[in-house]
Amino acid sequence: MPSATELLIRESETCPVKGCGQAATVKHHILYGYHEGGPVTKRLCPEHHDWITRRQAHAARKQRRRLSERQRWFFWYELIEGRMTRPRRTHLDRQWSQ
Repeated sequence: MPSATELLIRESETCPVKGCGQAATVKHHILYGYHEGGPVTKRLCPEHHDWITRRQAHAARKQRRRLSERQRWFFWYELIEGRMTRPRRTHLDRQWSQ
C-alpha cells in the first residue's frame, strides 16, 4: 500500500507527452534489468502507456526478437515529443492487455 506522500507525488505528476495534461499514474519500463543501463522506468498516463506498449510490441513481433536499448529509447522520445500516433489495435494485443 503506497504512503500518503507517494500518492500526492503521483497525483501531482503529469504525463511527459507533449500536449498531454493527464496524471502520470503508470510506470513504463524504458529499459528492463537485462538491458545495459537498466532498469529505467518513467511515469505515463494510462493512454500513452498503452500506445507505447502496443507500438513496441508490434515492432518486436515484426523483427521477431526483443527491442534493443536504442530502439526502446527511440520509441520513448517519439512518444514524449508528440510524434507517435495511436497505434492500431490487433488481436495479438490482447495477450498483454488482459
